Amino acid sequence: MLFKTGLSLLEQSRHDDAVVYFKQVLNKEPKHAGANYYSGVIAVRNGQLGEAQRFMETASERDPEGYPESLMMLGRIHRDFGRFSEANKAFERFLKYKSTGPEADEARQLLGRRRAQ
Repeated sequence: MLFKTGLSLLEQSRHDDAVVYFKQVLNKEPKHAGANYYSGVIAVRNGQLGEAQRFMETASERDPEGYPESLMMLGRIHRDFGRFSEANKAFERFLKYKSTGPEADEARQLLGRRRAQ
């Protein structure tokens, strides 16, 4: 119920309210993939990349198939910090779970750029 309430608030762009519910979920179940993923999304939005990284790592370890976007976001965070090897690993893992669509195209493009350098 807490998780669904957080999602509903997030869909209404009530990020500050949503994160309160996701934190309550994480207090009860620290490795909850969805609560970690959406907390990470909000942390990225707020410019808290270090915190977002921790959330995305947990989400991607717990349920990479259910939340492949956590791997894409993790790759972007690593890239922004200049950790290109880690970024590439995250992009490659993302493509294992989601091989089509705009984000998959972006991941392949970013991987190609790094290999060309």
